[in-house]
Amino acid sequence: MALACVMLPILAWTGSEEAALLRGEILVEVGELPKPGPGGRVRAGVDIPVGAKALWDLMLDCANAPNYVPKMTHCAVIERSADSSSDLREQRVRFLPGLSDLKLRFRSYYTPPHEIRFAKDGGDLAILEGSWRIQSLSPNASRLHYQADMATKTPFPAGLVRSGMRRDTQAILHAVREEAIRRAAALSSPSSESASP
Repeated sequence: MALACVMLPILAWTGSEEAALLRGEILVEVGELPKPGPGGRVRAGVDIPVGAKALWDLMLDCANAPNYVPKMTHCAVIERSADSSSDLREQRVRFLPGLSDLKLRFRSYYTPPHEIRFAKDGGDLAILEGSWRIQSLSPNASRLHYQADMATKTPFPAGLVRSGMRRDTQAILHAVREEAIRRAAALSSPSSESASP
């Protein structure tokens, strides 16, 4: 339960990284884990032109995640705490061609509307733990920070796994930003659709 009680600091970015985020770039770094093996440590961020509450609601929307998150084929909440401060989720994602989907099973701990911490609770990975942080930049802009340690049970080449983590994290953050923008546009323009000839 200690996982649920500790707020992580906002990721610190260098001046050049900060400038890149402000230009709309998606930053993703993947390094080695402290213990060598087929996994890595991800550090990533992206600026998204929606408010923190809208982004928070999107991050919790498990049912619709497979519709826009690349490689995700399934997402379900298995159980939820009585006060909604945590839940157990199961996701399935495509990993490598010819292999079965990976099952990710993890418990998430929520500090609305800014932090989601998660830790493996079964599933096909050897290591899965990290956090999502939402930093409010203005009423209509947020920065999404992501950090995670992940490792496979199968001894794939570590470089291959880290390369895949970098590519997939980039694609996921891009998809989250596009979906957040799409939802915000849909909420702000219902009258324009009815006014169309």
